[in-house]
Amino acid sequence: MEVPIIGKGLGGALSYLRFRGILKQTYWCGRRADMKKSILEAAAPIHNDNDDDDVKEIRIDRTDEYGRILTPKEAFRRFSHQFHGKKPGFKKRQKRIREYQSQIKEMMMKPNDTPFNSAERMSISQHKLQTPHLLLSGNYVI
Repeated sequence: MEVPIIGKGLGGALSYLRFRGILKQTYWCGRRADMKKSILEAAAPIHNDNDDDDVKEIRIDRTDEYGRILTPKEAFRRFSHQFHGKKPGFKKRQKRIREYQSQIKEMMMKPNDTPFNSAERMSISQHKLQTPHLLLSGNYVI
């Protein structure tokens, strides 16, 4: 397994990140309703005059300050703020920071657990009691 050479350009750096597996997963920024596949299909095939079989796709993705891909609506909103020289309000910026921090916490959690690790604690207590169920109220509550 040969590691690709990074070189001086951005393309080399991107190929190295793809090789390492860092660029596989994409995180979206914006509302969930804006993330539908039909809306996000921005790639348009470009036909070459020489060959009809050679089809290339061009896709321009905008990212936020945390590296998440912006939805088209959110990208337009950012562009509009920049164009008019205004920024979102303080509360909106704080809300975006809180959303990003909660997303990081969710990524750090185990996929089948809750924020308070209650699923893991319940499985430990089930193993300790050797029962397939747990009592949530009564004399034998853990």
